Amino acid sequence: MSGVLNPTSPSPHASASSRPPTQVELIAHRGLWFAPQEKNSVGAFEAALSDGFGIETDVRDLGSQLVISHDIPNPKCQTLESFLELYQRSGANTTLAINIKSDGLAQELKTWLDKFSVTNYFVFDMSVPDSLHYAKLGMTLFARRSEYEPESTQLQLAQGVWLDGFHGEWFSSHDWAKYLSAGQGVAIVSPELHKRPHLRFWNDLLTWLKSDQATLANASRLMLCTDFPREFREMLCR
Repeated sequence: MSGVLNPTSPSPHASASSRPPTQVELIAHRGLWFAPQEKNSVGAFEAALSDGFGIETDVRDLGSQLVISHDIPNPKCQTLESFLELYQRSGANTTLAINIKSDGLAQELKTWLDKFSVTNYFVFDMSVPDSLHYAKLGMTLFARRSEYEPESTQLQLAQGVWLDGFHGEWFSSHDWAKYLSAGQGVAIVSPELHKRPHLRFWNDLLTWLKSDQATLANASRLMLCTDFPREFREMLCR
């Protein structure tokens, strides 16, 4: 079953042009894992792709290579090249949400994405000055918004918004509806990524998905980045 789901449609495998507008893409946070040590692992990435989910992962530099690592990298880290090989080989073409952990990676990252013909992606979390390099290269960029990060000029360069709450859900459907209506993509960070209960927020999101047809009719893409994409998919399909 696909990671792009419509709670009112029995056919999530329908093409993008034939899908009804009420949909949410599921992005597996650091892959589909079942124990914390599996995050950002080859197995977690393979599981996410085989289950039809997008992937959020972290890219930084180690010497002359780009590697997958949230924390300080070491020689055991998976290379970006091997990650993209796995992605291409899967044939999934699901969304890659690429968390930029170091400045100065734009040109090298674009080279690898182009080499593997990856077009369904966005980059986020780089510094504001560094984001200018991504914008200049024509790369898909999402601007971060949180309780500590108000709207900034970076949003003018971006095609979407990474909507995050470190201490609580300061945002509501009014906020993501505003961006969607303006043609921006929206990626919502699910509360469990910050070790908070998530079910109440999920129910609120599902209620909105089923009710606000006027906003969704002409909206851009809406995504949920979660540690539990299978569980959210089950709720959507009930």
